[in-house]
Amino acid sequence: MKEAYKEVFFEDKEEGEEKKSQLDPEQEPKMVTYNEMEDTCDGEPYLFSFKRWKKIAIDFRKESKDGSISFDISKLPEIFDNVKFDALHNPELTNDVRINLLHSSQIMNRFIVPMEYGLTKDQKITVGMQILTPLLKKIKNDLLWWTREQNNPV
Repeated sequence: MKEAYKEVFFEDKEEGEEKKSQLDPEQEPKMVTYNEMEDTCDGEPYLFSFKRWKKIAIDFRKESKDGSISFDISKLPEIFDNVKFDALHNPELTNDVRINLLHSSQIMNRFIVPMEYGLTKDQKITVGMQILTPLLKKIKNDLLWWTREQNNPV
């Protein structure tokens, strides 16, 4: 199988060593190569990371048939979670673009997440009931199924 290499930027400015533990926006970029079939420091193959980000980009940016572009803001928490995950667990993938994305998505999340399930208390209760009712029914049915005498081998 042909090995493909990608380039990432991450080197400590003062020490000249690769930084492994924390995010530092003061760092100078350095070209580093890695094999996409190798695992990141969190055990996720680089190829999976790439596919995860590709899916997020496709889900976030929508292009209509007339050529206009719109963005699905409900995906912002997912973007923030993934950028933060990569910054913490895969610092070798972190660069200025991701640092800016982390800060921007964090700011937008502060406004969007509290309104994700409605603006008013009644809207939030309605959405919560729509989400929780099927889940609670399933939990109840599972508990009833497991407590039936025919399912207990004792």
